Amino acid sequence: MWGRPEVPCLDWLSAQTPIRPSTWSHDESLRKTRVEIQDRSQKSADNMNLRILLILGLVYILSGCATFALHDPLRISVAGMEPLEGKGMEARFAVQLRIQNHGNQPLDYDGVALDLDLRGMSFASGVSDQRGTIPRYGETIITVPVTVSAISIIRHIFDFATGDRTRADYRLRGQLGGPGFGRGRNFDASGEITLPAMPPENGRGESINS
Repeated sequence: MWGRPEVPCLDWLSAQTPIRPSTWSHDESLRKTRVEIQDRSQKSADNMNLRILLILGLVYILSGCATFALHDPLRISVAGMEPLEGKGMEARFAVQLRIQNHGNQPLDYDGVALDLDLRGMSFASGVSDQRGTIPRYGETIITVPVTVSAISIIRHIFDFATGDRTRADYRLRGQLGGPGFGRGRNFDASGEITLPAMPPENGRGESINS
């Protein structure tokens, strides 16, 4: 007998409507890749913006410091030196600092420290706990005792023996302390002064001004 042929319905339906899991996985991978690329791009942009902000901040700080230095109202110079009685192998002098305030506001100070070089060599150093106020568009004189070590004396004796014994170029560096917790102001000045005579043993000496 002729039988009815079998029809592979399920196989035929499956062939007509195939399931494509591999295609879905590929699309999902592409989507994740795009998201990762976007995240990386955003992080790179954020890092670049942070670098730019840091650079701009540094430039602003440096420009502010430079502006402050250019507009610092203080002018400090050596007004004179007086010999004092020495101790042991050391010599002592009273250095008179002339401090001018070129600003419109009075300036308070609390203490001063300085290092004095003569002819490019270290000469003396000293400190003082004086405090006061420099008036607006005014000036004041601060006397600071300084000490000259025996080594500095010997070094400068040889230098003075071959050069001018009356005048010398100087460089003055130090800090004028601020009141309270103020940072104070650093200074660095140069000029020319008249060299004082070595202090006598009895401590009396004649003042010599620049």
